[in-house]
Amino acid sequence: TDDTANFFKVGSVYTATSIGVAKWTQDLATASIAIDPIETIVYVGKAGAVTLFAGITSPVDQGMHPYDSVPFSRNALMKLISYDGEELGWRALLAGEREEDGEPMMLEQVVAEDGAGVLDSACAVGPYLASLVEGPSTEENAKEWKGYVDGGTSSYMPFTGPNNDQNLIVKKAGNLVVCYCATLDELGGCAQDSFWIRVAMIMVRGPLAGVKLEFPNNFVVQAELQGWGFTANDTLRLIATTQSCAENGYSPKGAT
Repeated sequence: TDDTANFFKVGSVYTATSIGVAKWTQDLATASIAIDPIETIVYVGKAGAVTLFAGITSPVDQGMHPYDSVPFSRNALMKLISYDGEELGWRALLAGEREEDGEPMMLEQVVAEDGAGVLDSACAVGPYLASLVEGPSTEENAKEWKGYVDGGTSSYMPFTGPNNDQNLIVKKAGNLVVCYCATLDELGGCAQDSFWIRVAMIMVRGPLAGVKLEFPNNFVVQAELQGWGFTANDTLRLIATTQSCAENGYSPKGAT
């Protein structure tokens, strides 16, 4: 109608500002025998996956929760960017300039100054980083970790590739922004940078990377570490420099 006086309010529509993160790539109660479920990443340096969860409707009197959204119905890409553990030239990136021309800073510093609304823009311009993730670390190989919906709809969106078997490893502890693009081009990439949105945050537990500790011999010393997600049950294990923490199923032989 051309007469604006004919319009009146009939209700309200609320949209979710984030999407839930599932603990596993599948519902364990109905998991496929052919494909082992993969746990969502928890610890730095330990293999896992990223799985989004949606398709739940909460009662109106409980308000909206992250899981309240329509089920997934199309293939999508995922990108992880560091919120507080990796410094980049964010001001330059957000201004459309070269990252190396900007002063290195944490993304959380930009959010503190500009608000959380800048996170969608950060997802659009933030680069894939091989220094942060072993897995989807470039625009091209991220397609190998694409999330697939095999017809119909699904409440689970695991970013584990076409066979649902691709792990990833986060190399630096900290809070990560999960970026999501569900509009893909004919080559399987995100059709436009502006289609990237921030959908979730994940904490990857572990100590601050690159710390060098030096202690004298034959003295009782106290080691202090900074990091994310420490608990009272955490322990340290000292191993030889020729060993890897991933040995023996992430339980290398050493002194605890």
